[in-house]
Amino acid sequence: MKKALSYGILTALLLTLHLCPASASGKDSTAVKSGKFARRTVVYKGEKMAGAGAIYANLDNKNTEILLLARDLDLSARLFRVSPQFSVAYRDNASVGFRFAYGTASGHLGNLKVSLLSDDLSLELSPDTDVAVRTYDAAFFHRNYIGLDRKGTVGLFCEFRLQYSHNQINFGAESANVADQFKLVFAPGAILYILPFVSVEASVGLADLTYTFAKFHRNGQQQGARHQFAAGVHPTLLNCNFGIVYHF
Repeated sequence: MKKALSYGILTALLLTLHLCPASASGKDSTAVKSGKFARRTVVYKGEKMAGAGAIYANLDNKNTEILLLARDLDLSARLFRVSPQFSVAYRDNASVGFRFAYGTASGHLGNLKVSLLSDDLSLELSPDTDVAVRTYDAAFFHRNYIGLDRKGTVGLFCEFRLQYSHNQINFGAESANVADQFKLVFAPGAILYILPFVSVEASVGLADLTYTFAKFHRNGQQQGARHQFAAGVHPTLLNCNFGIVYHF
């Protein structure tokens, strides 16, 4: 009798957990077992996501990835970037998407020496030069999510993206540095639902494999060019993204 009563209480409890309403994030509160771990669902198959990110950053002599030909750099500038994105979940906790970013900045250059194809081909710009920066990015990305709570309101994601970037930096009216880059980027991040169908997210481009083709122009004439392959860990502010996303 006691055993039957225990089974009845357990069955009622399981039914209650199964039929309880969705969480505040609009997500199902059940977890899907995968091996020994529970895969708590953050995004569902067929779910679409549209949003935008923004960042405000200070450029300085550490941000040399957009100034491939430059050395002995004394640069100060402020950059603002906005990045709309759209993605769709092709299965639970996995999505693919597209992101476009545009950034602009202005600042001041104290000193710059431009190294061309060799140390014999180099030139220096006049100090105290105004700088104007424009950046364009387009990327396809893939994400895998994992929920940290049973309701799926907080989660982590692992993002890989294939990205093309075009950067142009004008030094006054006479000189410009132009760089085209192709990147394979690893960018982990976190997501938090603040409303049933609205989330905020943050990610950082932690590591990348990059091919860059950079050119330096002066008075309308190309003075030099360089190809470069690079791989490394670059967790700088320019590689961070903060955004808000609508789920539908």
